[in-house]
Formats: sequence, structure tokens, C-alpha cells
Amino acid sequence: MRILFSIMVFVFLASCQQGSNSSQDNSDKQATVELQEEVLNIGKMHCEMCVASIEKGLTSVEGVEFVKVSLDDSTAVVRYDSNKTNTDQFKEVIEKRGYVLKNKELQP
Repeated sequence: MRILFSIMVFVFLASCQQGSNSSQDNSDKQATVELQEEVLNIGKMHCEMCVASIEKGLTSVEGVEFVKVSLDDSTAVVRYDSNKTNTDQFKEVIEKRGYVLKNKELQP
């Protein structure tokens, strides 16, 4: 019985070791993420519901890692993966929610 138990433990440990090696291989193969950060100037924000709406919209964009909207200075800080999204998508989301993007360099 002890021999059987020892064999089972050995097989279990060996399989765990193989699994950890394959996860390291996968992490090496993944593309590097290029995070960028933009500060967006947003018009027509009047209350905390406006802030929540913009945060919800920007967070829903694939590739966005972080969003912080400030009513005090009417800005949104967005950290995103530039391989998955861009500022044109942010502009579209903001305008669909009824707000105005005031960044001159982001407008066509």
C-alpha cells in the first residue's frame, strides 16, 4: 500500500512540474503589451452620473486597463494597450454618451 501511495505522489508531483513549465513557455510566447496613457479633456460633464457614465463606457473598450474621470477638471486619464485600441474608439464612446471630446490633437 505504501508503494502504491508513493507512486501516486510521485506521478502527481511530476505532472505538477510539467504544468508549471508549460505556463512559463506560454508567458514567453505572449506579445509584449504596449500600454499608453492619454489625458482626455471632456466637455458637457455636470455631475457624478456623468463621470460614472464615461468611466463605464471607456472601461468597456477592449484593451483599456485603467480609467479615472475627474469632474473637477473635466478630464479622463485612460491607460490602454495600443495594440488593441486607440483614441478614435475613445472619442466614439464619449460622443455616443452625449459628451464632447475637447482634445485638439485627437480630433480629425
